[in-house]
Amino acid sequence: MTKLLLGIHYSDGSEKTIAITENMVSFDEEWTMGQHSAFVHYLSEQIEVPFVVENQGVSVTDIKTKPAGDAVYDLHGIVLSSVFISGTASSPSNGEILIRDVNTSEVIGLKGIYISFTNKLGDLNVGDEILVKVKVIITTTSATVSENGKKAVEKYGEDEIIVLSQNNDTMLDLSTATLIASQEQFVEFLKDAPTRAQNAYTLAKLCAGAKIINYALDDPSSYITFTGTNVSSSQIDGICPFLHRMNETMTLNGNTYLNLLFGEGTSPNTNFNNGNVLSRDVYLMYVG
Repeated sequence: MTKLLLGIHYSDGSEKTIAITENMVSFDEEWTMGQHSAFVHYLSEQIEVPFVVENQGVSVTDIKTKPAGDAVYDLHGIVLSSVFISGTASSPSNGEILIRDVNTSEVIGLKGIYISFTNKLGDLNVGDEILVKVKVIITTTSATVSENGKKAVEKYGEDEIIVLSQNNDTMLDLSTATLIASQEQFVEFLKDAPTRAQNAYTLAKLCAGAKIINYALDDPSSYITFTGTNVSSSQIDGICPFLHRMNETMTLNGNTYLNLLFGEGTSPNTNFNNGNVLSRDVYLMYVG
């Protein structure tokens, strides 16, 4: 506003132009997206100036093209869910919120917001359309950590997350899922750390015939394999792929993967040779 000029027309026909200064402008509303009005004051006159605060957010699709670094962006997307990346079922850690592009099925993880089993979304809700200041990061590249170099975003600064709207559609386009119908395709999807990093936040269609094995009843994971007959033979690049139990509370509202996939009351099978075998296709989001 202070870059504008005010034209003044007097009753005697004379005119003059003055620069608008900050103390001539008032704006009393909350700074949010949409239509607003500011007021310019000069002597006894008050001029209303309508304007629109536009959404300057970068979509999930666009943010995935940005390099990691110190640049700050306004990430614009829809809240889908939340997930823990590491830890155990009793002591989960490294949580993030899954954010979907407003127009596509692309998903990215938002870190830097405290979440827990009792506050799963950091005071947000599924379906919230949000703007949040973020930096693009590359997670740890240690080979002992499941994320191993994936691209994510991290909340920047102390600004509050802006909720633009609520109860938005959170459906994903299932036609975009990567098909995993055999152990060979499973290996191709997870074959090494760069491949796993590239596939982070990819929707996968795990086809009927895959085995879900609870190798030990006190183990915090359900192993996935098509052909493995023990822990070592189910490994890909030295790592056992699994559904982690610590996320059941986050994503399944207290249900379990076993009951969801195989029916209520299903007993966990710890035998790789005749484990619980999927009889239908299942869509899973690979997070890390």
